[in-house]
Amino acid sequence: MRQRLLILILASTLLALTPIQAGFETAEASPVAASAAVSASASPDPRLVRKFYARKGSEAWKAAKRDSRFNAIGKTPMAQWMSEGWFPIRTVRKQTKRYVQAAAKAHKTPVIAVYAIPARDCGGYSSGGFSPKAYRTWITKMARGLRGSRAMVILEPDALPLNYVAYSPCFRREKFSAGRDV
Repeated sequence: MRQRLLILILASTLLALTPIQAGFETAEASPVAASAAVSASASPDPRLVRKFYARKGSEAWKAAKRDSRFNAIGKTPMAQWMSEGWFPIRTVRKQTKRYVQAAAKAHKTPVIAVYAIPARDCGGYSSGGFSPKAYRTWITKMARGLRGSRAMVILEPDALPLNYVAYSPCFRREKFSAGRDV
């Protein structure tokens, strides 16, 4: 069961990180989008033709609004990091939905980095995460908030590779047993 779960998570991560043509304003600017647009039966996937969303109201955006020297940071699209501290179980669906709706209203592609896997970073600098049961509840609610959107999701960007390679004794002991000494 754990092995199948690991394979599913890794496959999802690889799919999420697969390079695609994104960030173009028009179909003509993107060869992938242009070929998709040729098909009369389907419109191109918005993730192929839209730029990424830069959330108004982020701390970087507020700094750029106060001082133009911060424009390069504040107006640059970046992922919305979703973790247990800022997006608790009781509000994650609503907050996720609000974020993707704001991106859709701006005709941009929302980018979300999911970052709350159980025993994250094995107690190191970025430690945290939910319990396995709470994580299932939280990730399900987040997925419901994403329903109907065309978001780019980066699933546990540093936790999954650590689980796979199990480079420390802690990971060998606590994570899916990948890399376990035989």
